Amino acid sequence: MLKTYFPVQPSEDILTKILVMNRNVKHYYQAMERGSWEPIMGEPELTDATVGVLGTGSIGRELAKKIQGFATRLIGYRRSIGEVIGFSEIYHGEQGLRKVIQESDYLVVALPLNRETKGLLDKEKLALMKPSALLINVGRGEVVDQEALANLLKNRHIRGAALDVTTPEPLPPDHELWRMDHVFITPHNAVSSPQLPFRLAKLSGDNLARFLNHEPVVNQVR
Repeated sequence: MLKTYFPVQPSEDILTKILVMNRNVKHYYQAMERGSWEPIMGEPELTDATVGVLGTGSIGRELAKKIQGFATRLIGYRRSIGEVIGFSEIYHGEQGLRKVIQESDYLVVALPLNRETKGLLDKEKLALMKPSALLINVGRGEVVDQEALANLLKNRHIRGAALDVTTPEPLPPDHELWRMDHVFITPHNAVSSPQLPFRLAKLSGDNLARFLNHEPVVNQVR
């Protein structure tokens, strides 16, 4: 993962998705099209909430910087032991994963897809979420058991989900997730930004200079 330019946009996308869901933007946009005054009282806040991040890599660390202004409690799950700047607590292992899921008001999935993460959030683990919780996935669709998630949402066992990734992609037009009013789906577009090619060019230039000066390059694949 390219740490120096990639995480900026996904971290903003995560915050956007949370706020869109919290402030019922979908509802108000539809009401505006109808010219209908339909307030919803008691909309949730981010302030004082617990945000759990599965995957404390570059996206998780960038989110930690941006979310500080909301006075949230930020907890994270990662495979290796160690602290991560910006997080209140970091958890590891099976029990640590369960704890993050159970305590989160907002559960953010920012994990890569590999043998360990495929299907990590299965039916049993998804059932650990609070009824008032939101699931936000900007990692990979296959990390989450999508059928189990759809059943959870259909039965209103969690508040909602905001997904930038699905299984498969594109999500078929007749899939039930499209029709759920408490689901917000974007087309795997969390990295979208006009600044992306400039950041990539800068990273490439910096790495070329490092290579010519016999210095370690950034984001080296071993």
